[in-house]
Order: sequence, then C-alpha cells, then structure tokens
Amino acid sequence: MAAGIRTNDYMLGVIALGIVIVDAPPGDPFAFTPFQLQNVLLEVYLGIELLNLLAVNNTPTQQRAFSFVVQVERVEVTPTPGLQPPTGNPNTLSAEITDREPHWRDPALNALGLSSGSQGVREHNDALLTRMWPGGLRARWAYTTFITRYHAGWMAYASPTGAPAKVVIQHDWLSDMTGNFNGTNVGGWSPFGMDRVFAHETGHIFGALDEYAGANNNACQVTDVMSKPPIFTGFTLSVTNVNCAVSNPGSVACLMKQNTPNLCPTTPAVFGWIDLDADGVLDFVGPQLLNVNPQSGSAGDTIRLQGIALGDVKAVGFGGFPVTTPISVISDTELQLTAPNGSGTVDVTVTTSVGASTANPGATSFTFV
Repeated sequence: MAAGIRTNDYMLGVIALGIVIVDAPPGDPFAFTPFQLQNVLLEVYLGIELLNLLAVNNTPTQQRAFSFVVQVERVEVTPTPGLQPPTGNPNTLSAEITDREPHWRDPALNALGLSSGSQGVREHNDALLTRMWPGGLRARWAYTTFITRYHAGWMAYASPTGAPAKVVIQHDWLSDMTGNFNGTNVGGWSPFGMDRVFAHETGHIFGALDEYAGANNNACQVTDVMSKPPIFTGFTLSVTNVNCAVSNPGSVACLMKQNTPNLCPTTPAVFGWIDLDADGVLDFVGPQLLNVNPQSGSAGDTIRLQGIALGDVKAVGFGGFPVTTPISVISDTELQLTAPNGSGTVDVTVTTSVGASTANPGATSFTFV
C-alpha cells in the first residue's frame, strides 16, 4: 500500500479477510467442536453476503461495491497465565479488552510465525495485501478477524483506528442465548445471529460508528473519527452521524444501531459508496500511480501502469502528450495502454472522476527514445 493509506479506509474493491481461529488443544474445555467451527465460519460468510446485499441496495446503479477474498487459519495454543473471565462491567470494558486479548492473541500470532502485539497483526494484514489471490487478484484493503473460545473483554469488537485493523469474536459469549453469559448479565446474539454482528464490526473497520446510546447514558459519537483521504474536492469524510440515538427521537434501527439488515443514513458515505459524477462507477480516493513499465520507449509501445484506484480512468497523460488510443483496465490496480507520440522525459499521470494522480519522480516518469 502507498504511504499514508491504511488497510481499511473504504469498503470498496477487493477486500482481504484473514480469519484466525484461535483454538485450544483437543480435550480442553475451550476447544471448538466441529459444529461450532463450521457454524461460526458460515456466519462470517453470511455476514459478508449481508454487506454485499446492503451495497446493492445502497449504491448507484445497484452495484456490488466490493469483493471479499478470505484466508482461514486455525492454530491450537495455550494462553499465557492470568487470563480472567469477563465481568460485563461497562466501566471496565476497555481495560478488560486490553488485558485479556494478548493472553491468546500473541501465542496465536507467534504460532503463525508473526510478532506479538499490534506489530504481528500488522504483519498479518500486510501479508494479506501482498498475497496473489486466485484469479490474479490483489487486495486493496485487509483486516484480520480472530475467533476464539478463550476469554475476551467483550463478545465482539473492532479496532479500526490507531491500531492495525482487526475484529475479535468471542464465540461462546456472542452465541449465548441465556441473556447472562458467564454471570455478566449480558447475553449474546445466538449461534445464528453472529452474521449481523460480524457485519456490524466490519462496519467499524471501515469507519462506521455505533449509533446506539451507550451504557450509563454515554453518548454515541456523532462524527467520523477516521481521518480518511478525501473522495472528492469539497466532500468531507467527517460525516455527521445524523442517526445517533442520543437526544434524537428520529433515530432509526439499522446495522450500526441494532444490527438490523439495513444501513444507517450516513453509513454509505462513510463506506465510500457514492457516485458524484453519475457515471455508474463508484467514486473513490484519488488515483495513485506507483509504477510505469517500461519507463522508456517509443510511440506505439505497450505500457503498463500500476497503482491504486485506477479502474475509473478517464485519461492518461505523458506530460503534455495525452493517450488517444483505448486504455485497457486490467484491474483496479493496473492499466495497459499504448504510448503516445512525445519527446523527452515526462511525468505520467492518470485522471479519474476524482482527480489526477501526482507525480512520483523516478517511479512514474517515462523517457521517449
């Protein structure tokens, strides 16, 4: 990824999801049963399909805004000493999440050959981005989802800002149907309601906010806390959360409020599901050209351009020499074209409906010979 671009800015394009099943050794009370493993993975896939359905219902021309590629890894680990059960106390929730997760997360990361802590999660996400997926795909965004039966500070949560993008699912709590998991006085969503929770947490990964009033009358946030690249000049991504339930009688049920299968009013804009020029192609963060291959040649030569958000290409320029022949979109990250007539060493730029790429001296220059 280009410098300054996180792995989870917009829910657009190819998204790599790395599922890490953190299991216990056979016979351990925290080990998954075959049914639990099968069911939780099915629920994750159903959550992805729910998001796809919401994209179709909330985007211009009813298009699928993204595609998921999924990697599943399962590791058997023993947590480090001192792992305590959760209390369900909202006043200690953040501290309990911070305290409990490393006990099993770090052994799982180490078992995968990765570093402990946030660095290991970052390494896992980076590997998802650099992997060549079936069909020659490369992902634009990536995040990791840990699923475990070991104790966690909450039934499900996401870390979209200030840390590598990840979701944590504590299987037993999330699938609880008693309303009082492990004495916490907090129940889950049943074994067959985890799909909506996974979709909700994935919403957080891409910047969507909780829209319900928190415990002890804590207010839900009312602005987008993720500092994202602008989608379009004049369009801000500090999106006001008009559906925040606090002191808002007009607040409606939605995915980020009650895990219902519909989107809250401002969520599509946060995800980047907009088409400002009405050409039927979702607008996105401005194009970033990373590589020109080859970097020298003559008019008529075949040239490949690689970068980010190139699929909505409107024009390509070699300095002041525009490409006038058809441009082939290989993928959202690669274009193929024919070099125009020109002279000298010039900067190559790609223009989409969002704007033009900026020159990257050395990497995006071309010399006519």
